Parts: sequence; C-alpha cells; structure tokens
Amino acid sequence: MACIAGACALTACGGGSGSGAAGGAFSAADLPGVWEANMIASGPGAPWWERGALTVAADGSVTGVLTENSGNPDPQATTLHVSSVGDVTVGLSTVAGGVMDLDKSVMVMTDTWSASSPGTTGLSVFLKRAATNSLAELAGTWQLFGLATGPGAPWWERAQATIGADGSVDVTTTESTGASGAFSAAFALSSAGVLTLAGSPGFRGVLDAGKTVLVSTDTWATGSPGTSELKVGVKKAGSYAPSDVAGTWVLLSLASGPGAPWWRRARATIAADGTFAATATDNAGGSTSLTGQLGLSSDGAVTLHGASVLLGAMDAHKTVMVWTDTWSSQSPGTTELTVAVKVN
Repeated sequence: MACIAGACALTACGGGSGSGAAGGAFSAADLPGVWEANMIASGPGAPWWERGALTVAADGSVTGVLTENSGNPDPQATTLHVSSVGDVTVGLSTVAGGVMDLDKSVMVMTDTWSASSPGTTGLSVFLKRAATNSLAELAGTWQLFGLATGPGAPWWERAQATIGADGSVDVTTTESTGASGAFSAAFALSSAGVLTLAGSPGFRGVLDAGKTVLVSTDTWATGSPGTSELKVGVKKAGSYAPSDVAGTWVLLSLASGPGAPWWRRARATIAADGTFAATATDNAGGSTSLTGQLGLSSDGAVTLHGASVLLGAMDAHKTVMVWTDTWSSQSPGTTELTVAVKVN
C-alpha cells in the first residue's frame, strides 16, 4: 500500500462496489487506454485533491504519476479489474470500490484511507481520453456540480454554463449558502482533452471520450483559502423523457462538513416512472435498503420526490447523473455530491 504525503491514492484502492446484478456488458477490453483521474478527500485528511493521467495496459496494469494539491508527485503502479456488471476493483484492497458507465468512458470510486489520516473518505472520478479533442466539441449547455472539502466546507455549488465553439463561457451559479452569481470566462482545451480556465491558474479539468462529462479540481485562493474543490459537469441533451432514468444505476456519494468522513455506494433498479429500490453500503459498513422516486424533466433536471434541496442533471448520453444535496438530519448542514452511472 503506497501513501504519499498522507494521501492513500489509487494504489491503496480495491474491493467491490455493487451487488452483482446481471448485465454482462463489461469486459477487460474496456480498460486499456489513458484515463484522467481526479480525486478529492473529506474528513481528517482534507483539504486534499489529486489529479493526473494514468495509462492502463491490456492486462489491466496501471502506470503513471498523479499530482497532489500540495504539488507532491504520487507514482502509481497497480492493476485494475472490471467485472461483467461493471464493478471496478483495484489491486487487493477490500475497502475501495467503483463502477464503469455503459459508455465505457467514466469510472467512479469511493475509498477510505487506512494510513496517515485514517478514516478519511475519498471520491475519485476517472475519465477515458479520446484520441482527439477540439474546442468546438465543448459547445453547448453544461450543468456543473461542485463540492468543497477543508476550511470552506460544508459547501456545494450548482452552475449552468453555456459554452461557445470558441471556448467562451457564460456561467450562472447557486451555492449551498443561497448565494448566487454570474460571470464570463474562457476555456482552453488541449489535444489530450485537458481543460484550463483563463484567470484560474490552479484549475485543471478533463473531458471524457464521449464528450459529455467533464471533471476538474481546484484550490480556492480567496474566501477560505486552501479549500479543495471537485467539480463534475454533464453536457445536456436536446431533450429527455422521464423514462430515460430506467435501468440499473450505481450511485457513489461523498459528504463534506459535519457529517464527514462519509461515503455511500448504492446499486439501484429504477423503473420507467422513476420509482427505485436500492441497496446501499456506507464507509462504516452499514447496509441500508432505499426506496423512492426520481424525476427527470424534459431539460434533464433530476429531482427526488419529497426532497426539497436535492437537484441534479443527466448527461446527453444518458448514462451519467450528478447531483448535490444538503442533509436535513443526522448532521444537518452536511453537503453531499453524488455521481450515478448507468450499468444496465
């Protein structure tokens, strides 16, 4: 188990993420390529993020060097495995677990550190690189969801970004505090799919091979300096039907603020009317059965019946959903980010 500067990263991961529902849509052939990793931690090890490119070979072996928010390099050498139902495991650890989406371009994992700052919880999002990328492929409407850990937590942000073919961005934001704002900026996109944002030197984002999901990490320079932030964005389709939520989804959540450290993984079977039944496990080892009803509007907004704060969005390929929420009980005020991927 390799831990650099107190952070147990990909080399410390492993384990299963789901219940093993039937599917058979995934194989080892889905793994090879270059994957961009973006990770964030909550709890005693925060503020912390890590990011960078990893190369996965045909045998699942992983090589590469990630960079932490402190600037420290973190060499990686482990092995990835994917089951026929999309569960992703790493090395031999029994703690971390993840899942791959049906597009085979997004993997999401949760983990608990066992060293340095034991008990710290983490969320990792991996996006597979496309062979080529162009700025014009960003054009469209995106919904972005951010979670902060460290001194600025608890905090989340929801943003709608309209991106032009030249990378120009017009953004409106709403924060968990109730604050709202608007600004304009400009993206640049490298041929490898790496995003930079004018005026934000600490920002680095990546675009998935399907061109409908982006992920970034950043460190706040103002407000509560040193705060770590992870953003997950989904590009919106022209229209959605309520039944687009139907299928088997795996939901991975991370909390920040008073309820941290905490993560949860849930495998949910969702019907065409949005009703679902799920089995969830959390970082403490607890198991919970969940039921409810998700709503999906014609513009891709995701809601949960009876939840006044939870709000999210679905990507244009309809295999990824992202939302933020604020806890009203247990540890009220805790902020939560959930990334859900469709596996069947």
